[in-house]
Amino acid sequence: MTTPAHRLCLGAVIMIAAAALPPNDVLACACCSDPGDRFERTEPLADYTREVLLAVRFDPAAQLYADAGFPETVKGVIAPNAGAYRVAWSVADNRLLLSATDPAKAVGTISIALPRRISTLAFDPQNASERPNGPILMRIWRLDGDAELTGIFAAKQKRAKAQLILQGSGNRCATNTDFKSWTLELKARDVAFKLLGKTATK
Repeated sequence: MTTPAHRLCLGAVIMIAAAALPPNDVLACACCSDPGDRFERTEPLADYTREVLLAVRFDPAAQLYADAGFPETVKGVIAPNAGAYRVAWSVADNRLLLSATDPAKAVGTISIALPRRISTLAFDPQNASERPNGPILMRIWRLDGDAELTGIFAAKQKRAKAQLILQGSGNRCATNTDFKSWTLELKARDVAFKLLGKTATK
């Protein structure tokens, strides 16, 4: 039987062992992944998660999409175009703002209220060789919020539901450089479209 004294001794041994390791080794161990890992949760948008999110840098090119019926199935966008849209992200007044210019130089914005909660998923895809600190986990972050639309995105309505999805890979500890691509989906009664893009490499 494990007594309180035994648990105290075991805890002391663990603390001494951790103290004997260099700080980077302790951090690496805390962030190590294990084969078969899967973490899925919806939780408050904590300070650390918010900092990682706001540190993500987006590539300035994005594609407009809806489904296989593009462009006829796009709703709410003026003159949907298959060419690259130039986009820029910024943050102000607790909102994410995407400004976009279509290939014809027409402009629109999507302003999304930062939600109070975030949904995250990380899992071992079990299709790659294991590294010294464990397998590389696939990572998805999803934020749902209310959006205000202007310009080319306000052909039918000025408000819609927005879902921003960031996709990438890493270990158990998320960083802004983990994310490699993003999808922003807008939905309302007369609004249905997505913007697809990559994160910046520098």
